[in-house]
Amino acid sequence: MSYTESIEKTLGELSASKGGLSYEEASKRLGQYGANTLVVEAKFKILKDLLAQFTDLLAIILIIAGGLSYIFGETRDAIIIFFIVLANEAIGFFQEYKAEKAIQALKKMIPLEAIVLRGGEEQKINASDIVPGDIIILDEGDNVPVDIRLIEANDLFTNDTVLTGESEPQSKFAGELDTENLSVTEIDNTVFMGTSVISGNAIGVVVGTGMNTEFGKIAHLTQEIENTESPLQKEVRTMAKTISLITLAVVAAIFGLGLFMKKSPFESFGYSLGIAASTVPEGLAATISVALAVGVQRMARSKSIIKRLSAVETLGCATVIVTDKTGTLTKNEMTVKELWANGKNIHVKGVGNMPVGEFISDGVLYDQSKLSKLLEITVLCDNAELEKDSDEGFKVIGDSTEGALLVLAEKARIDTNEFRKTHTKIDEVPFDSTRKMMSTINSIGNNYCVHTKGAPLEVLAKCTKILIDDKVRNLVKKDIDEIKKQNDALASEALRVLGFAYREIDKTFLDSHSGDIRRPESATINTKDSGQARMTKENGIESDLIFVGLVGMIDPPKAEVEEAIDLTKKAGLKVIMVTGDYQLTAKAIGIRIGLAMNPKMISGSDLNTMSKAELKKILKTDEIIFARVDPEHKMRIVSALQDLGHIVVVTGDGVNDAPALKKADIGVAMGITGTDVSKESAEMIVTDDNFSSIVSAIKEGRIVYDNIKRFLLYILSSNSTEFFSVIMGFFLGVSPILAIQILFVDLGTDVFPSMALAVDKGDHEIMFRAPRDRKQKLLSKEMLMFLLQIGLLVGVLAAIVFSIIMTYGGQGFSADALNYKRGTTAVYAVLVLCQVVNAFMCRGTKGFFRSIFGNTKLLLGVVFSLILLLFVVYNTALQNIFYTAPLKSADWILVLMAALIFWGFSIIKRNHYIKSFDKIVMKTA
Repeated sequence: MSYTESIEKTLGELSASKGGLSYEEASKRLGQYGANTLVVEAKFKILKDLLAQFTDLLAIILIIAGGLSYIFGETRDAIIIFFIVLANEAIGFFQEYKAEKAIQALKKMIPLEAIVLRGGEEQKINASDIVPGDIIILDEGDNVPVDIRLIEANDLFTNDTVLTGESEPQSKFAGELDTENLSVTEIDNTVFMGTSVISGNAIGVVVGTGMNTEFGKIAHLTQEIENTESPLQKEVRTMAKTISLITLAVVAAIFGLGLFMKKSPFESFGYSLGIAASTVPEGLAATISVALAVGVQRMARSKSIIKRLSAVETLGCATVIVTDKTGTLTKNEMTVKELWANGKNIHVKGVGNMPVGEFISDGVLYDQSKLSKLLEITVLCDNAELEKDSDEGFKVIGDSTEGALLVLAEKARIDTNEFRKTHTKIDEVPFDSTRKMMSTINSIGNNYCVHTKGAPLEVLAKCTKILIDDKVRNLVKKDIDEIKKQNDALASEALRVLGFAYREIDKTFLDSHSGDIRRPESATINTKDSGQARMTKENGIESDLIFVGLVGMIDPPKAEVEEAIDLTKKAGLKVIMVTGDYQLTAKAIGIRIGLAMNPKMISGSDLNTMSKAELKKILKTDEIIFARVDPEHKMRIVSALQDLGHIVVVTGDGVNDAPALKKADIGVAMGITGTDVSKESAEMIVTDDNFSSIVSAIKEGRIVYDNIKRFLLYILSSNSTEFFSVIMGFFLGVSPILAIQILFVDLGTDVFPSMALAVDKGDHEIMFRAPRDRKQKLLSKEMLMFLLQIGLLVGVLAAIVFSIIMTYGGQGFSADALNYKRGTTAVYAVLVLCQVVNAFMCRGTKGFFRSIFGNTKLLLGVVFSLILLLFVVYNTALQNIFYTAPLKSADWILVLMAALIFWGFSIIKRNHYIKSFDKIVMKTA
């Protein structure tokens, strides 16, 4: 059914009539179309998804490491490793519930009952029993249970926030639209499931139920989006695969080489197991989890709650933020900013619902008493209420536009509640889309006054006089031209402009025009007679008015947004506004916050006729804003950006945002204004609904990724030195370090420095560089070369230290030699001390000593590692567990010399290391 068709044709296509369906036909259609409910596709299978968590290569490597630990007799280490595997996989397992929770939240928003015409009579039925072709009756306060083409409407305004994301009431009417390819936000002759009636009433025919509604489309889009891996998950999986292949290849080569060199199969197998133990990064998964968890904690302090650990790192590589306007960039509180009265332009300071702000004209304070009549109209021709809120000034009950007018009066020190008590409302002519104005009649002492507000030109057409400095005179052409000029000027700044007028009347006039001016609450259908009668009274009351002035208002940007937008530009992030609001308003806000100077504006209607290739081309534009879009449009924009290689962050608070939030690499829901649906669909929730909090979260994400690179380099450096130490032992004929000692380096002395690197506070200039290239791998060629260099160096040093100590004993290179334990203990000490030096090198390129004292946790971690080293060397109980022996002074001299050589090598190659670290740790796009 098209919104451009006549209602008669629509009824014909549905085989329906204005009298409603018969009971038999309704029952038949219920079987044909199904119940008016949202269908949940069950995707979550507990056993299957639980087992799938353990097919990850890194998990397999850790399981193998646990098995090796058990084989080597370290049951406790094996238990720790298996616990790490279970903990990490449990995190992924519990994320699978998210999609189902989002759909359940959608279902809660559908009303339970509705009034329809069945067999020519009004019947209250379960909303689930509504079928296409049903005639449904809507009244003020009703939630809309289906998609309805309006047959008749009486001053109908709906809240479409769940579909559009905009809180401004939408005027609806019965009739035809003559424009094709309109977005949902522009189809004003139809009301949609999930919206609600703010005022007025209507009757219409049901054109869509269940999953065939616009609301159902959102549910379908939300369900069909598959959960995708984060960049970090993809990189860890690739790295785990690389490490696995290297480990298998080397183990096979060493085993084969051992057999070729006439070593026994058991001895060759022992070397192979040592190689495997040295190449498995046992602490990697735990340290990544710690880094992400600390990032989550820091973000929580910055008003951002992360629901999925891997989302922290994904934020760090974001390249585009797709943000809505209302409530994220703006306060979602209409605020009066400009007045025109008494022939002067007056600026009103203050934003939002705080009743604080001065009135300024020509650079000086304006006398508010000269605005008494204008402020009187704003208070009395108004149905909103202000509720005291100690923290936020006022909370608006009712229409946000009318609430802004009351706040304006409060800024002028008018107690609006008390003022209304002394100016009793006698009657009201409600706003309608034909007249575009509303009027109230109030008693003022023994007199009466008509107060009118509405569209400026429509109000002006009803006026014959004008009020200037408390003096009333005839309205002349010069005045009319000036008012129109001022209206155009305010509208060009994207302000919503209202005109205000009044007239004083006596009791005789009131009596002659009294009657049923307000629409009775029971009325549900406009009739020609009632409409004609009301128009006669309106024409009498809303005539011969005195024009008072213009008021311009806007939903203002949040104070922190402009600075946050500036920071995103410095960080190389592209910000795209996607809003359901009008183009002029969106453009003005975009310019005001520094998002764009001259943005290209694209409407929902433009998107309807745009191919995917054309959309991708548009998205390459530097400054672009999308306005009057619907949920499917937002999904298309996100999908196209991802096709262009972007990591996309999407913000949203409404049901309309749910598909895009779930499709995005990172969905960010608003904590205050966000619906349950949006929060379930998102990976992150901003508790203060502030755009700047999102930028802070992206900064923290970048820090987390840098830290992951740092501790990854540190951990793999340890594995590399262990690997080459074992390789050297192969050629020496005896291993210079035992597998159990390798495991203790990985799970003991290395843990604390790596954890400290994982929680580093990061560099101050981290938001002054472009997002990293998503093609950059954790295990890059540069890192492999670095690991090869450091591994060979420390492996050679370890072999030299081991050989010298073994030579002291004079019994040759044998595991049975008396000095063997001292030799392996010395190699263990060399590995630990070289890793101490390497920990500070891995921290950054700001100078060795700055690296030492820039991270207190790292300093403490190193100290603890050294204490552990001494305990392992000199504690009798630990000696028995790790097969170590006390080192002599001469042994320590050898160990320290090896560490100093490594440090000296690092200093000599300082420029090389800086370049390596820039590529390995700090590489940008």
